[in-house]
Amino acid sequence: MNKFSANNDHEKNLLFTYYLREILKIEGITSDHIYTCYDELQLRVPLNLKQVIRNTASVKGWIITEDGNIFETTKGSNQIKLWLKKD
Repeated sequence: MNKFSANNDHEKNLLFTYYLREILKIEGITSDHIYTCYDELQLRVPLNLKQVIRNTASVKGWIITEDGNIFETTKGSNQIKLWLKKD
């Protein structure tokens, strides 16, 4: 997370999803996993985390939620690549 400057919950949700899936290779990411990311980093957990995750999906299109599982979309993967290029 130190590599990125996540300015809002949408960006954090994308970064957490990317990290869990692509770096840690976790399958079946849920809102509980995302909650743990906020908690472990001692970040303020959104009061209605599930709604914030749904908002990230609908507003930004960076992630999708399907059958309770969270995945990054192509748009989300492209955003991560853009952020990585800036470093």
